[in-house]
Amino acid sequence: MTPSCDIGDDVGSPEYHVKPNRREISTRTQTTLAQDPPDPLPLYVDQLIEDHRVPGRTRYLETIVTHHDSYIGSASIGYFSESRIRALTNRLGHTGVECLLNRISAVVSDRYERHHEQPATDKLWQKPESLPEVDGTTMRLYVSSYFSQLHPVYPFLDRSKFEQRISNVSLAADLAGDIHWSALYHTVLALGCQYHGGGAFEPGKGKSWKFYQVALGFASDIFVGAECMGGLQAITAMAIFALNFSYMHLDSLFIKQAACVAQRMRLNASSDAADQHFRYRTFWVIYFLEKTLSFHHGNTSVIMDSDIGCPVPITPESVFGDYNWLTACAGLARFLSRAYESLFSISATWNTEASYYRKIDTMNSVLERWRQSIPMIFRPGEPFRAQSFHGSCETFIALQTHFYYHNACIALCRLTLHLGRHSDGPRQVAARKAIMQAARSIIELLRHIDMEAYTPVYILAHLPLSALFILFDLVIHNPTHPETASNLALLEVAGGHFSRLEYATGGSLPSSVLAEFAYIARTFVRTYRVEGNDGSTIAVPTNVNIDLPRRQDDSLPSAASFLENETHDHQPPLASPDTLPLFFPAIDDMDAGDGSLTGFDVTDLFGTSIPFDQNLPFWPKTQKLVPVPVPSEILRETLKRFCYRFLLQLGSTTMKTCPFQAPDLSLPMIEDYLHKGCHALVKGVNPAYGYQPSLAAGIVFCVLFGTSMVAHTAQSFWSRKWWCLLFAIGCLTEVLGWAARTWSAECPYQTDAFLMQISTLIIGPTFFTAGIYVLLGQLIALLGPESSILRPSWYLWIFCTCDIVSLVVQAVGGGMASSAASEVDGDTAPGTNTMVAGIVFQMAAITAFAFCGIDFLVRCRRPQLRVRFTPRMRLLVLATTFSVVCIYVRSIYRTIELLEGWSGYLITREWFFIGLDGIPMVLAVVVFNIFHPYWLLPREKEARKAESWVSLTRPGENDDI
Repeated sequence: MTPSCDIGDDVGSPEYHVKPNRREISTRTQTTLAQDPPDPLPLYVDQLIEDHRVPGRTRYLETIVTHHDSYIGSASIGYFSESRIRALTNRLGHTGVECLLNRISAVVSDRYERHHEQPATDKLWQKPESLPEVDGTTMRLYVSSYFSQLHPVYPFLDRSKFEQRISNVSLAADLAGDIHWSALYHTVLALGCQYHGGGAFEPGKGKSWKFYQVALGFASDIFVGAECMGGLQAITAMAIFALNFSYMHLDSLFIKQAACVAQRMRLNASSDAADQHFRYRTFWVIYFLEKTLSFHHGNTSVIMDSDIGCPVPITPESVFGDYNWLTACAGLARFLSRAYESLFSISATWNTEASYYRKIDTMNSVLERWRQSIPMIFRPGEPFRAQSFHGSCETFIALQTHFYYHNACIALCRLTLHLGRHSDGPRQVAARKAIMQAARSIIELLRHIDMEAYTPVYILAHLPLSALFILFDLVIHNPTHPETASNLALLEVAGGHFSRLEYATGGSLPSSVLAEFAYIARTFVRTYRVEGNDGSTIAVPTNVNIDLPRRQDDSLPSAASFLENETHDHQPPLASPDTLPLFFPAIDDMDAGDGSLTGFDVTDLFGTSIPFDQNLPFWPKTQKLVPVPVPSEILRETLKRFCYRFLLQLGSTTMKTCPFQAPDLSLPMIEDYLHKGCHALVKGVNPAYGYQPSLAAGIVFCVLFGTSMVAHTAQSFWSRKWWCLLFAIGCLTEVLGWAARTWSAECPYQTDAFLMQISTLIIGPTFFTAGIYVLLGQLIALLGPESSILRPSWYLWIFCTCDIVSLVVQAVGGGMASSAASEVDGDTAPGTNTMVAGIVFQMAAITAFAFCGIDFLVRCRRPQLRVRFTPRMRLLVLATTFSVVCIYVRSIYRTIELLEGWSGYLITREWFFIGLDGIPMVLAVVVFNIFHPYWLLPREKEARKAESWVSLTRPGENDDI
């Protein structure tokens, strides 16, 4: 049998294809006039017009995570309001949910920052310079895939006519001369291409984008041009493509436009045209798309149901055994339209509670009749057996049937629970069980979803997200209920689904963060098991003041009782445990105030505001509606608030990661957001340093090293000892490093500043040691070869070569470590180990140099050398020894520091860095400003011998050393 729409007389069944004559209509009208119900109550707009004192009304709705509390919308995914977050905070005893929602906000902001440079609206609608090339075989393959996979779902095209037209030898000329046909043709190729690896989860990528771009280039001409069936079918095809992830921000634009054009072309009325069959098909496909979109987003439909007169045609491509998919779609769409008008519109807010319940019962009855009209293997509420379907298209249609049904159930249940939030009667009990079963059914179906770009985002993300939120709330408010163990398992299944989605998209959709809702729920339940209680199910009202302490009667369940419930082999059915009522929180009433919305829309996590504006293609380029990311000040204050509460609760002052998330997860997304721009320190979210660098220390060391650099430069030019510029270069690197730390004092999360100080401060001492090596060579040249175990020139070649090697190794390691530190979950170990190797090598070179220096001092005690070893030279040797000791102390400190890792004790304490790096380096270089070699080396003729081996000096000069 073919299922009827079974919603009364609202949508005709196939037998109404024969139009009744005027006499039949007149007779039917006369016989039923007396039975017609009285006129319905006036709309709210009638009251507004008749009485200017009537206040205005509105309804506040966000479609995914947060919404206003004073209104329940048809969008079943609108879930977390500010009061719900506060209630969950009170219930959990911590702000884990708030932390997670802010992480999602940071992810959205990060994605916006990464994508906002991509082509904007003016480029989105541009015609490509050349058409994508496709050979005949590939073209026919894509068209065949479209008609086998998507045409049965949206049967608005004439396949034989389409295939005949693409087989024409003059196809290229045909495409060039008809923009409507070209747009339709390329969109069909884009849709079919997705089933052969050409799809993508990001805009502007994938082979399908090249075809779709051609169609978008013609959109403005189609919108403002003459209306025809070809143009309407092109818009409809583009709307179907926009149901996917890549261009979901365009679905409303194309669907609403198609609905308006269809009504202007009178497709909603009966027709005698030769192509009436396909006119009817096209209208009912558009009707289904528009009604489901409007209900899903909680928006008003643009199609007036009372003005529909076209029958639902028999469409063999959409009939699967006894299941007429197109007729079922029409029935469901009409149900959603009736439900929205009677329960979720502005005028519906005028309903009394009794009227609401009466209409809900009516809608439940209509929905159940629609469900019963569907054959058993496709029927929602029955076991989903994928092996019963013939091909992926049938499976997809069955999934859509189930998902749309469960979405409608969730919307009706949420409204029922909201109306009865102050009572706990049989109606509310049944609604709680029904909404839990609907959420469970959605999650159980996730394994049958194709994780591909062609799967609509509604099935792939939106409804699974709604089910995850429902089960999360059920678990949190019913930690000891027999069904909690199953709900926890399904929560983790949903988390796995979103992790798979992130993997399938190559990380472009960072949806794995949603899996942490399951972690929060399981952690909360485990806490109940550990702390113990009497075993009763706790039902906490949502209007509890979160500033009050936990109530004494809100005790925790015993570990034994919960473990028994969790591990029992045979759990009681949902309807049996009257002693364990299932609690589901309603949404509190809240005064709308000025009508401003609180919270944020996590739909952006799936890309609705990225990267293109949702402008009409023919608007001026200067009139752009650019999506605005989360303001940095708001995010900063929010992060400060919840992290401060975390620290108070845990007594922690050095925590870098946000608690109440998986132990191996930090706050990468929040930190990544803070690393962009200049943001003040957020308590609980440490910078890369592990602390906020001191502004005073940065300024002081910049002044000290800067002064020494200027002095060394002047002294080198005055004395013409150019090798002493090595000390000035070392001071310059120190100045740059401490300037970066001064920058970090104001912008502690600034990545560039952190990378700059790593790269410069690690290599600065290398220039100081190079200057010392040259100095010792000068002393040996003055005293003679017998004063050293090595020849004077060897000091330059051996130890300066070691310095260069050390410098290169440390620079490479610093670059590797800093790059890894700037990435989410970057591995800094290889770079750190490389830096340690460079420093250890430098220490080894300094140690060898120290032994040579000791040998030099021992030899200077010989009688023949003691005469030439003047007091001034002794003073210079003491200064050199002091400088070497300072550098050696710093090298030991940096080696231990890096071996501990980037989160070690030494590296996260600034006073260690100041005392064991900053101060020793100042002393190591300033000592040579005071005891400069020009003043202390002998000014005798033998000094020229020392200059002959130094490449930095000028040969033949008569200047003293």
